[in-house]
Amino acid sequence: MNKIYFPVFAAILLLSACKKDPVACFTLNSGNDAVDVGHSVAFSNCSFVATKFAWDFGDGATSIEFTPVHTYTTPGNYTVTLVATTDNGSKSSTETDVVKVGTRVITSIKVNSIPATDSLSNPWDASDAADLVLKLGPVIGLPSYSLSEN
Repeated sequence: MNKIYFPVFAAILLLSACKKDPVACFTLNSGNDAVDVGHSVAFSNCSFVATKFAWDFGDGATSIEFTPVHTYTTPGNYTVTLVATTDNGSKSSTETDVVKVGTRVITSIKVNSIPATDSLSNPWDASDAADLVLKLGPVIGLPSYSLSEN
């Protein structure tokens, strides 16, 4: 009889030892933590050993969806929190990350060719000339420029 019970006992012990605590995990689908105001942000939930999820987007909005989508309406830095919980609620795990929400600024404009004429109305071909690259300086509104060979 002991030979029969030992494998069953060992299997029960092994299965109970394999139970793990939940781990909360998420990423932004945009690939980085910066998003534009008014654009939707999709959150990818990579949590495991959890069945319930509570999201706090840091701006007063919340969700219980597995992979929520959220839109920020005001620029700022928002701490996003995900709490992943087991089905019976006995164990949970928390993950946080900061999402930077702002307005996209053009930092570089490249002009490949400019169709133009000289003072005598002769056409000017700039296709063989160096590219003109306009870069906004470190302070917005103070442009700098450069010529580059590309």
